[in-house]
Amino acid sequence: MVFGPGDVDYAHRIDERVHLDDVVSHCKATVVFLLRFCGRAD
Repeated sequence: MVFGPGDVDYAHRIDERVHLDDVVSHCKATVVFLLRFCGRAD
C-alpha cells in the first residue's frame, strides 16, 4: 500500500520530487481522515 503525495516512480530516487499541489491534496485528505477517525467530523 502506498499513501503519500507524488508519483511513486520518483519515490526514493536521486531525483525524487513532488508537486506542491500533490502535497496540498495529500494534507487535505489526511486531515479529513483524522477528523473522521477521531469522531470530530460529521
